[in-house]
Amino acid sequence: MSMIDFSASIARRSMVRLTSCRTDATCAPTTPPTRPAVPSSAPAGPLRATERVATSSWSWAAETPRSELLTAGTMRLHRRSRGRARGGPRGLDRWARRCGRIREPDQGARTMTAGSPRAGRRPDGTPRRALVTGANGGIGRAIVQRLTDDGYEVVTMDVAGPADLVVDLVGDPMPTEALADIDVCISNAGVVDTLSPAHRMSAEKWALDIDVNLTGSFRVVQACLPGMRERRYGRIVLTSSVAAAIGARGQVAYCASKAGLIGMARAIASENVAHGITINCVLPGTIATPKVLAMPPEVVERVRDRFMPGGRHGEPEEVAGLMAYLASPEAGFVTAQSIIIDGGAHLGNVSLGDPGKGD
Repeated sequence: MSMIDFSASIARRSMVRLTSCRTDATCAPTTPPTRPAVPSSAPAGPLRATERVATSSWSWAAETPRSELLTAGTMRLHRRSRGRARGGPRGLDRWARRCGRIREPDQGARTMTAGSPRAGRRPDGTPRRALVTGANGGIGRAIVQRLTDDGYEVVTMDVAGPADLVVDLVGDPMPTEALADIDVCISNAGVVDTLSPAHRMSAEKWALDIDVNLTGSFRVVQACLPGMRERRYGRIVLTSSVAAAIGARGQVAYCASKAGLIGMARAIASENVAHGITINCVLPGTIATPKVLAMPPEVVERVRDRFMPGGRHGEPEEVAGLMAYLASPEAGFVTAQSIIIDGGAHLGNVSLGDPGKGD
């Protein structure tokens, strides 16, 4: 069984990579990518990350040095349906043709009126297709599992190894034909690596979080919108953060990038609500992901005791459940909303009376 992997690495000039991989073979992250044939007109010698060699309708670049990465590894895109890869072997060209069929005249059955249909499958009987970025994290894995359990064909972006094809997320055109048949876009990828107060924040540190959390999310959503508008159906869910609503000391760039998602969602909602497309933001608090639980036990307990009124962290499956609803046909009347899911932590434990005295 084979699948198409769409890999993306977050580099100082963010790079998106496309490659193919067989599920019955091991794709070792340490194996260097195979170079495509270089045209005779290409410059001799090794390519730098900024040099491009045309290959068909795409461009290729040398792998960005690891020292330039904002986050380690790459993101790879897999197609899944109830946990399985779908379809037989196909190359990038066949993938592009398949995704591009929504633009063919004989596919009129896939054109929908605004807000319809209220079903889990398309008019032609195929499962709805969802894209989940940041699928390698604790919340991302829970989202993928929930959507596949609900019958979606899921395309995931995870942090993983090498790739054959590189596109600059900031400067190059996004591969819209590879994302043209996406019905549900869940932008969950993000970083929270920049810790600095505002008066010491450098332009480079500021750009790191903005490029990944805000610009990267926008470009993925932008690539999915044309197909959604043509079919007059789409669900977009953005993972923001409760920090966007209440702030966090030392995380000015992170808070700004996550708050930017909320403004972006409102603008996109107003532009696309008449096309049957909804977009909402989910603002998680402290969630029991592997990264959070890997902190020293005393830190985990202190955070729970000081900031968790319910006495526990949230579970990734709880966030996934909220996102699954917002991604469903039943949520067609919900758009431009920012929903906090933090167990009441943003309330600051404010009490209006003695709970021991009842009402």
